[in-house]
Amino acid sequence: MNDLLPILGISLGLTLLIEGAFSYITGICSGKDLLLVFLVNILTNPAAVLCYYFFTVYTQLNVFIIKIPIELVVILIEGLYYRKYASSIHKPFLFSAFANALSFGTGLILNAIF
Repeated sequence: MNDLLPILGISLGLTLLIEGAFSYITGICSGKDLLLVFLVNILTNPAAVLCYYFFTVYTQLNVFIIKIPIELVVILIEGLYYRKYASSIHKPFLFSAFANALSFGTGLILNAIF
């Protein structure tokens, strides 16, 4: 449990960096929409990390049986926020899916390396 806070911080920091860069690269240059991307990730990332942490610590379930549904819920929640509040994100669920796939994939690679 002592390692949870650094995990939350590193995960959120990397997610904000990766998804923020992805947003900028894909043309999300509006300050309001970039702020929305950061706020939505501040909402969803810690919740996803906590869910994953507690499911893996307190159950014997396979990692991907836990990660995939959590990521799908995150994509859905973020997509709903983007659809409702963003002005320059025209395909909010597709944007959310790609941004999350990029940060999720980066996390898998970093976890395998370290």
